[in-house]
Amino acid sequence: MTKKEYTEWAMSQMDKYGIRHPDTYSEREIKEYCPGGVNVYFDNVGGKISDDVISNIAPFGRIGVCGVISQYNLTAPEPGLRTHRSMLTNQATTEGFLVFQFAQKYHIAIER
Repeated sequence: MTKKEYTEWAMSQMDKYGIRHPDTYSEREIKEYCPGGVNVYFDNVGGKISDDVISNIAPFGRIGVCGVISQYNLTAPEPGLRTHRSMLTNQATTEGFLVFQFAQKYHIAIER
């Protein structure tokens, strides 16, 4: 499958299940959909959507950071919200990890 074919397939799946591209969500919608705050956030994008989600993290929320794809090709740092205050005041947990950390378990995922 080419990159173009994969992108078209992925977008069709998002449409099929009513999932919008992350860039189209607003901080207002996050507050509306998660009035008590976001309890769990798996972040592999970074950027504005992550700033908005982390600003609305629930007390003792958990965040897994696996990547920041929106930042990889930038030629200069992107200005953005600094989320440490929200992380601190909500006593949230952030954990960074790399997929290679689980290489010894790849066979389990492949079987499923």
